[in-house]
Amino acid sequence: MFMFLSFLMTISSFMTTDLSLIFIQIPFMAFHYLFVGSSAVHFLTFFSFCLVTSGGIKAAQFFCHVWLPDAMEAPTPASALIHSSTLVVAGIFLVIRFAILFEFTIFTNYYLILLGALTLSFGSITATFQNDVKKLVAYSTISQIGYLVCGCGFCCYEEVLLYLIIHALNKAFLFVLVGYIVHFFSGNTDMRQMGGAYLYSFDITILLFGVCFNLAGLPYSAGFLGKEFLLLQVMREDFLSYFVRGCWLVSFFFTPIYMFFLIFLVMFNIKKGSVTVYEGNWAFKYFDNNSLTLLSTNHNKLEN
Repeated sequence: MFMFLSFLMTISSFMTTDLSLIFIQIPFMAFHYLFVGSSAVHFLTFFSFCLVTSGGIKAAQFFCHVWLPDAMEAPTPASALIHSSTLVVAGIFLVIRFAILFEFTIFTNYYLILLGALTLSFGSITATFQNDVKKLVAYSTISQIGYLVCGCGFCCYEEVLLYLIIHALNKAFLFVLVGYIVHFFSGNTDMRQMGGAYLYSFDITILLFGVCFNLAGLPYSAGFLGKEFLLLQVMREDFLSYFVRGCWLVSFFFTPIYMFFLIFLVMFNIKKGSVTVYEGNWAFKYFDNNSLTLLSTNHNKLEN
């Protein structure tokens, strides 16, 4: 609905759908108002509000986030596309594409900042208390996209685009690993019925640790650098910046916690899955009888 309103206002006011022509006309619309009866609404503020709200719904922001965890019922490749390169990212790219518009709408920037700050703290807290592994990753995406929305409110679009690429690559790789884990446990997504997977797939454990380390934003990782660039834009001396920094601290505290839960409950916890899961996935043994016999035969040949 909000996107449709934006499209109608584009056609009626700019008389074109060419973005280059729209961007040329935007500075001349700075004092253009829409009159409804005796009340007036600033045109660019209302237009940018509709664009941001449609992008926020697309990016699963606060109050409009429910569809994303429910979409986790889809197969893992579809979930990876949703989280990394299509639906969620489209809302952020829409805001970045109309960057020149937000230079003339200060109230929409405040709206973006508050929406992103509330989303990133809410998403990180909710992800900590999830038992479903795919919903945990879904709320992780909601939290990470909140950083990007908040950064768009501070008009740091280069840093937002950098962290957008970092997050997309990591989240796509994470969903491949989550799909492997779900397949390993015979389609089960409840982390309370997992555990002990590192004994069977130690290489997946190493890869999962690397991705979670990056997404948590721990030092010496790409996620740390991307968040650091965004954080430098928030260092201002006003009440709104203090509120945003408080929300970011909440997210910084809870993000490593739920990433630790993901690794520990799936990989290093005691075995809580069914016996058939572990019996069917015992694809190799480090020192079985055949390998020991082969080693001893080769050793005897070398001695002779």
